[in-house]
Amino acid sequence: MPTGGPAHVGLIPDGLRRWADANGVTLAEAYLRGAQKVTDILLTLRELGVQTVSVYNLSRANLARRDDELNAVYAASTEFFTSLIPANFDPATCAVRLHGDRTVLPAEYVQAAEDLENAMGGDQFRINILAA
Repeated sequence: MPTGGPAHVGLIPDGLRRWADANGVTLAEAYLRGAQKVTDILLTLRELGVQTVSVYNLSRANLARRDDELNAVYAASTEFFTSLIPANFDPATCAVRLHGDRTVLPAEYVQAAEDLENAMGGDQFRINILAA
């Protein structure tokens, strides 16, 4: 692994609603594409020797959005937790943690995140998910 770079990087995915409008796709498609791009970035950062990445997934202010927008975010996030991360990161070397107020998030979202937390117990690369 390369050295000399940052140990911790923060990601704030933004602009997916605008991207959906500009490209004529649904919010669900845009947020899923965003989750795939975040996965690609995480893989690159890991290869560059970054030890920890914090991904700003959802703020409290975001919780006031329309149901269709929130449902698209939750669906893409659940796909990220259940498919994208497990398919691309080794549980023996990667850890994932959800940080935030879990009581304001949907049960399915929280369960998917907790299942991922329990499955990923490594200590070489850490992914922090920041939500609410």
